[in-house]
Amino acid sequence: MITKTYMNLKTTYTEWLDYCEAVVDEAETIDQLEEAANNSSYAIYYSQAWDLVCAVREWEPELFDEVNEDATHYLADKPTLLQHISAAAYLMTHHKLEQIWEAR
Repeated sequence: MITKTYMNLKTTYTEWLDYCEAVVDEAETIDQLEEAANNSSYAIYYSQAWDLVCAVREWEPELFDEVNEDATHYLADKPTLLQHISAAAYLMTHHKLEQIWEAR
């Protein structure tokens, strides 16, 4: 039986991918991708950041591992859990945007 949490994470993951595709479709330069990642609700709102990190961990574990290491270097010496999650969500979004951009 599929749990509600699993379905919520799948929805989050699908919506995030749709968001990334839409951003790349509208972007004219690669610099706009960083701005979009920085201003995305996934990087700003803790609950969305948390859901995204959990979803990416489930469906793209390689990206999760890469970003988890990057987030440690990206932040101050002793970040809070929420700071780490937000940074990871930003980096996941940034990586995915660049990946889609380069594939086009």
